[in-house]
Amino acid sequence: MTSLASAKWHYVLTLQFPAPGGGFGVSSKHGTLTPPSGWTRGDALRWLLDDAAQNDPMLCGANVLFFALEPNGL
Repeated sequence: MTSLASAKWHYVLTLQFPAPGGGFGVSSKHGTLTPPSGWTRGDALRWLLDDAAQNDPMLCGANVLFFALEPNGL
């Protein structure tokens, strides 16, 4: 049996950010991750937020509109 810490997890993350020129933009991403042993759901969210901000600086400090994290197996 695979432990949950070593299993792949599927995530969906939707962020809202101030758009250049006014208004708001929305960015969604999804994928899988295999967290290190001992990680919490909060650790995964913080990692995903940091990763999003590193890939797109406009997402730094973005508001979380939606976050889901579920085991990837069926």
